[in-house]
Formats: sequence, structure tokens, C-alpha cells
Amino acid sequence: GLGVIGLLGLTVWFVESRTGWDSLDTDTRIEATERFSDEASLIVEKPVTIYCDEGGDFVGAVQHADGLAEVGGDHAYLTPEICLDLYRLAFEDEVRGSRTGRALAVLAHEAWHLRGVSDEGATECYAMQSGVETGRRLGLSEERARQLMRQQLTENALRGQGSFEYRVPPECRDGGRLDLDRGSSRFP
Repeated sequence: GLGVIGLLGLTVWFVESRTGWDSLDTDTRIEATERFSDEASLIVEKPVTIYCDEGGDFVGAVQHADGLAEVGGDHAYLTPEICLDLYRLAFEDEVRGSRTGRALAVLAHEAWHLRGVSDEGATECYAMQSGVETGRRLGLSEERARQLMRQQLTENALRGQGSFEYRVPPECRDGGRLDLDRGSSRFP
């Protein structure tokens, strides 16, 4: 029992150390986090810093969170897995479906907290919309970025049953109160 769990943990660590965020050299990780910070700063409309929480001190399995930001603050933390998916998109043009969409949504979500939005449902809604432009700047076509964010909206509704405060409200729709671009009929 315990030996199998230990062996499984060791195997996961070994694979992750050679294929995950930690497998990237320091300069590459710095360049990537600077890019993520630039993207978040565009949403926040002020300079902010994104950190990839390699030590798991702020986000991860123990905290049950992919990202963390203080409302109105100037820095946020993302899990290494989210950072790796963003890196793959921005630097390797690699899209991993829902994982890529989730990474874009998490980055945008934390940026909206940094911008001052505290309501989790509204933050999710804004993140799905901002995720489209962020995805475009990181290499996706507009249609693919919209598709990934629509998928995130659907997944949010499914996840929302377990975490009510993160569920997007009914106003998160084309022309709704939370629509960031009411002049457009495309949502998100």
C-alpha cells in the first residue's frame, strides 16, 4: 500500500522534473513569466507581476487553487502546470484543448482580481471574455480563442455545482450586465 503510493509519487516527480515547468531552464522561465506579466498588465491596466509558484506555497493541490491574487494588488501566483500550458501556447504554439483554455482563463481571472474585482462569479465572466484577446496575443486565432473560452464557460457551469461562488451569473451573456463589449454580438 504505502510503498506503491511512494513509488507512484517518485514516478510523478521524475517525469515532471523532465517534462514539466521545472524542466525549462531558468532564463526561459523568467522570459515566460515576464510575458505572462505583460499579458496580465494589459487586463489590469497597470504593471503587475505573475509568479509561477514552483514551491507550492500559495497555489496548487493543497490550496485547491490554480491561481491566487490579492484584490487590487500587484502580483499573482499560478501553479506550474498553468504556467507550463501558457508557455506551450506562447512559445511553442502548442494547444492542449481544454487545458490551454483553462490556463488562459486562470491568468485572466487573477488579472481581474488585481484590477480590483472581488466577486468570483463576475471575475470568471470577465476572465472568459478577456481570455479571448489574451489567447490571440499568445498565438491563437480569434475563433479558436473564442471556442476555448466558450468551452470554459460550459465547464464553469459544470464545476459551479461544487463551488457556487465561482459560477458565472446569468448576467454573463451577450448584452448582459457583465458583457465587456456590448457593441459586439460575439460572446465571449
